[in-house]
Amino acid sequence: ERGEVIIDDDGRGLPAATAVAQANHFGLDIIRQRSQRLGGRVEIGPREGGGTRVHLSFPLAIDPLTAAP
Repeated sequence: ERGEVIIDDDGRGLPAATAVAQANHFGLDIIRQRSQRLGGRVEIGPREGGGTRVHLSFPLAIDPLTAAP
C-alpha cells in the first residue's frame, strides 16, 4: 500500500522540467532527500493548466531496519 501527496500551485510555474530536474535548489533537494528516506519518489513538474505540481508517493509500511537515518 502506498501513500500519496499531491501539491498543485497555479502560479507562474517553474522554468522548464529539465531545469528543475537538474537544479540544485535547497528546498527541492530537501524534498528529494526526504522522499528517498521514505523509500518513495517525488516528481516535480508543470501542472496542467499552468503552475507546478509536486507529486510524492511512498510506501505506508516502512521497515525501520532498512530505512535510511
